[in-house]
Amino acid sequence: MKALAEPPEFVELALWLHDAVYDIKASDNEAMGADMSRRLLQEAGAPGPVDVITGMIMSTTPHDVPTVGDAALVSDIDLSILGIDQDKYDSYTDEVRHEYSWVLEADFRLGRLKVLNSIFPEAPHSITRLVSISG
Repeated sequence: MKALAEPPEFVELALWLHDAVYDIKASDNEAMGADMSRRLLQEAGAPGPVDVITGMIMSTTPHDVPTVGDAALVSDIDLSILGIDQDKYDSYTDEVRHEYSWVLEADFRLGRLKVLNSIFPEAPHSITRLVSISG
């Protein structure tokens, strides 16, 4: 993946930080994580434009998935779980279901469908077609 990123250090930072805030009952995790990451990167004197890195973090939101550049690469890597083999994907969905065990089954299924439809309104499983995992 490093060969696809320009520069790879920014993509790597975005990937490390994109789930820094994770509250399953919140709808603004990416924004909160980007804000926290902005502060951390500025305080650490991290290399590169902080806005570029936090923009890549925001690219992992289900709405407005980017189609080009490093933000699209970050988004594809984040979504790569959707392209793994069936057994691993089934394990992943079991883990997600466990996280949301407080949600009724019918509501959970509807919510998952909404999330997947917001990511793939016209159904490609790799937005940039750069990330393809066959298992």
